[in-house]
Amino acid sequence: MFSLITLGISSASPTTNRYPSAHILRICGRLFLIDCGEGTQLLMKRHRLSISKVQGMFISHLHGDHILGIPGFLSSASLAGRTEPLDIYAVAPLEKMIEFFTDFFEEEFPFELRFHPIEAPGILVSDPAFEVVAFPLDHRVETYGFVFYEKKRRAVARKMVYCSDTAPLSCFPQEAMKADILLHEATFASEKAELARTYFHSTAADAARAARLLDAKRLVLTHFSSRYTDLQPLLDEARAIFPETYLASEGAEFSVPLVRLD
Repeated sequence: MFSLITLGISSASPTTNRYPSAHILRICGRLFLIDCGEGTQLLMKRHRLSISKVQGMFISHLHGDHILGIPGFLSSASLAGRTEPLDIYAVAPLEKMIEFFTDFFEEEFPFELRFHPIEAPGILVSDPAFEVVAFPLDHRVETYGFVFYEKKRRAVARKMVYCSDTAPLSCFPQEAMKADILLHEATFASEKAELARTYFHSTAADAARAARLLDAKRLVLTHFSSRYTDLQPLLDEARAIFPETYLASEGAEFSVPLVRLD
């Protein structure tokens, strides 16, 4: 199974019905968590996603709405009796935050935390069945996007690209091209384009242009500003440029079917 489950879809300021960034990717029998905003463990429980089965966590950058759910996630994993190691991929300073949390609360997890610092763009995970590649985004702090793709010999390899907080990009790594799913931030509508540029974010139209540049099959918009209670204008704006656009919502699942080669 290859599917993306969107959970937290809000930008920095959450709303009563939209949590900060958190998403789950199912790939090659693995479960990966992509960003971990506040309340991630609650969202996973609500949608019957096992915290104990998450094998890796990929953090795009160190703004609070992408990382403040990590302490709660780790505590919940411990209380659930998790024993399998957990791999965390993020820029190096995150390790200090996790160490502070474990030292301050005197937490001793029954599972191993394996931290993998992202020091440069490139391959983060190379497994016989899939790879994960990090590439730089354009935000106010060091930020990375991720490409998750299968290695298939008798079927068409499936691919998902994640672009969290970023100003519009003019180029992407070759690995990101022809993504089955592009999950891209759309913090603002184009009427707030100047504000988006000021804070190094993207509009829905920017996300659509990125999907077109990548020759993606589907675009899923996420990371919506709390100023928008109705997201339809953002969807309409993106679809005018890239028709195969969809809105992320809590618990929505976007699956990619397996296509076997003759």
